[in-house]
Amino acid sequence: MPSDYLSALAQAHWPPDFGPPPATWHWLLQANGALAAHNNLLLFGFPDNRQEPALVAKICRTPRYDHTLRREYVRLGELWQKWGADARGRAPRPLTLAQHGADVVLLMSYCGGAPLLTAPTRFWQDAAQIQTLLQQAAIWLHDLHHHTATPKSGAEMGADFAASAAAFADLFSLSEAEQEVLTALSEQVARAETAASARALLQGDFWPGNVIRSPAPGGALDLILVDWQFSRWDSNVSLDVYLFLAVCATKASPYDAAHATRARLAAQTLLDWRTHLLPAYLAAYAPPPGCRLLPARAGLLACCVEMAARPFLAFGLTQADAVHWRTLFGELHQHFMM
Repeated sequence: MPSDYLSALAQAHWPPDFGPPPATWHWLLQANGALAAHNNLLLFGFPDNRQEPALVAKICRTPRYDHTLRREYVRLGELWQKWGADARGRAPRPLTLAQHGADVVLLMSYCGGAPLLTAPTRFWQDAAQIQTLLQQAAIWLHDLHHHTATPKSGAEMGADFAASAAAFADLFSLSEAEQEVLTALSEQVARAETAASARALLQGDFWPGNVIRSPAPGGALDLILVDWQFSRWDSNVSLDVYLFLAVCATKASPYDAAHATRARLAAQTLLDWRTHLLPAYLAAYAPPPGCRLLPARAGLLACCVEMAARPFLAFGLTQADAVHWRTLFGELHQHFMM
C-alpha cells in the first residue's frame, strides 16, 4: 500500500475536531509474517514526526476476505451514532472505507494505551484480582449493550446459531449425548431470540486481547475495545458475556499446553469460578431490557459452538484453536451444571 495514498486519504478525512490537519505523514507497518491469509495488516500513521500515531489503516492480507473490514466500518459507525461523544476513548472512530486497487482500506483513529491483561501466572491465583478484572469487563459490556439497545425489527435479526451448530456438527465427531445437547441448545437459543423484544450491538470478539487500558483524568483507567470485525446486532447478548469469561479461564491455564489440555483445565477453572466469581461477574453486567442472556451453562456451550465454527463460516477454513473450543464444549456439557 503506497504511503502517499494513505497520506492523501488521511488528509482528506482528517476530522476538524482533531485540530489542524498535519503537514506530513509517516506510516509504520505492523505485520507478523505468520499471519493467516484472512488476518489484517495494520499501518500506523504518525503526523508531523510525532512519537505517537494518530490514525490506523487496516488492510486485509487477502482481498477476498475483506468483508470483515466492511462490517467493522459499518458497526463502528453505528456505535458512534448510538453512543455519541461517549464513544470517544471507548472504541476507534471510523473515518473512511476506501478502495485502492483490489485492497479495501479501513482508516480510523488510533487508540493508545496498554493491553488489558499482561499478567503473570500468579495473577490467576488471586481471586480478588480476577474478580476485579471480570467486573471491569462486565461494566464495560453493560454500557455498550445498554447504550445501543433498540427495539427489535425484522430488518436485521441476530446471528443464525443454527448455521454455527450445523457447522460444528459437520466439523467434529460428536457423541450421541453431545449431539442431543447441541440440538437442545439450538432450540434454547431460538426460544430466547423469539422471546426478545430488543437487540443490542455485540462486539463479537470480546476477550482481553482486544481490550486496551487507557489512562483517564484523576488516575482512573478507561477501557478501549478494538477489532470489531465480528460485531453484530443480536437480541441474545450471550456471546460477548461468556466469551470473555471462557478466554480468561483459558489464560489461567499453562500457555504451552496443547489445545485439548488447556480446554480441560479451563473447564475446571470455570467450575471453580461458578460459586463466587461467575455470580459476581453476571451481577455487574445485567442485560438490557428486552434482550436475552442465556444461563451460564447454555451461554458457555453456545460460545464454544460459535467460536469453533466461526472461521469455517466466515472464511471457509478451520483454525488450530477449534480443537480447544470443541474440547471445552465436551467438558462443560458433562460437568458444568448450573
